[in-house]
Amino acid sequence: MASPYYASDRRINCVAWGSTNRKLWWPVYLCDPKTIAEDLHVLGSAHNQLLERRRHPNFPLVYYLGTYEFEGGFVNVKDWFCDEYKTFSQEPDIPDDKLREWCLAFQEAQKIRVNGIVPYLTPSDLNKNLPPMPPPPIVPEGSIMWHYSRGNPWMPCYVLEPSTVIVTDAPTSIRSAVRQAQKTPDKYYLVYFFGIHSLKLFVRSWARVKLWECPEHDGFLRGIPRLAHFQQTIEKAVKHAMVFVVSGYNVDHLTFPGLIFTSTGPPRRSLSTDPPPYKKPKLSWRHESTHHQPTQWISASAFSHPTKQHLEDPRRPPAKEPTYAHGIVWAQEQSATSMWTPVLVTNRPLWEMINDKRQRDLRDCHVYSFQDCAFHTWTARVRPWKSSKAMKYSMLLREAGMQAVVDDAEDYYAMFERLEVHKYWHDSTDRWSCPWCSACSLSAKKFNECPVCS
Repeated sequence: MASPYYASDRRINCVAWGSTNRKLWWPVYLCDPKTIAEDLHVLGSAHNQLLERRRHPNFPLVYYLGTYEFEGGFVNVKDWFCDEYKTFSQEPDIPDDKLREWCLAFQEAQKIRVNGIVPYLTPSDLNKNLPPMPPPPIVPEGSIMWHYSRGNPWMPCYVLEPSTVIVTDAPTSIRSAVRQAQKTPDKYYLVYFFGIHSLKLFVRSWARVKLWECPEHDGFLRGIPRLAHFQQTIEKAVKHAMVFVVSGYNVDHLTFPGLIFTSTGPPRRSLSTDPPPYKKPKLSWRHESTHHQPTQWISASAFSHPTKQHLEDPRRPPAKEPTYAHGIVWAQEQSATSMWTPVLVTNRPLWEMINDKRQRDLRDCHVYSFQDCAFHTWTARVRPWKSSKAMKYSMLLREAGMQAVVDDAEDYYAMFERLEVHKYWHDSTDRWSCPWCSACSLSAKKFNECPVCS
């Protein structure tokens, strides 16, 4: 528990310095014990025992950054910008592995002060009165995922396709599990756990799962929640999973007595690379085919890659490069735990360079972050807004509860999309002009109208 000083002043939901021996001071986050959820989205419910043993209900619950553990006893706490800040913020003389965790914790504390995002604690974790996180994703057969069960860390596992499992002389419980999964595959996950070579059956709607390359992936590789007696197990499991990935999902690397795993073809892609369910793009228009085919929704960005489906009439002018530059990019600040987020580069001369469909590194670049609605000077990797990874980054942000961040960036980009659409219709040399303009003699009933003017 924290010192009474913090309980009386109600200094909670903020970063601070914590120490159990007054020698090594560690960056921590002070959680409100009255609002923290009983079952945390990533870290489970191990903290409940600590809350029950507390002497005073108002003492903050101390959360160690970098290691993602809650207090195990009395903790001395001091303000982040206390009189000893310069001393505390210097790298301590500790073993290298512990020093790496301390440095990571210090970086995370600085970020929390900027964007308020606490690693591995969602807003609904810190305040149980907020809406909960969306339900876990549906992971298809043939994919690797992370699975959590109480008392264990997040473990890597492989979702088997039940029809590819052949039972020879497996135990009765395993036979029953395989038979049940084959009978109702849409209801159950038939899962093979790496490292421990275990086979289990889970109800899909109850299972706590995350995608293999989810935002918490780096932490899961190290073992979260941290359990000392499980450390060797998670290391072995991760190594086994990595070998399986490198082998191209070769089922020969899966072993279980009494079972034969067969392969019916190339493995399915993990949902971490699949696009989210299709949604009507903002500020797009409908193009009705002259052959009465189903309506197609076409984004303005499609004009840079025309297809027969989009340009059925040969009279349409050829596609042009975008006219209106913009500075929106996907950026990842140089940190092991940071996500790719949309930002606006404020240095206009850089716009052409960052939109050439390649990843680049920007040093000390001034950007506006849609995540916290603030300006920063970042050293980061950037990708174009319409890069091949855009769908993946958008999906990961939505799964992390940051749908509004993606929406704000898309709204900003939509302004430039409108300009491109308008210019395409009005600059055409083949009389595909807007039917509502005075210079146009085409009939609005025969041709589609300009979506911007209309």
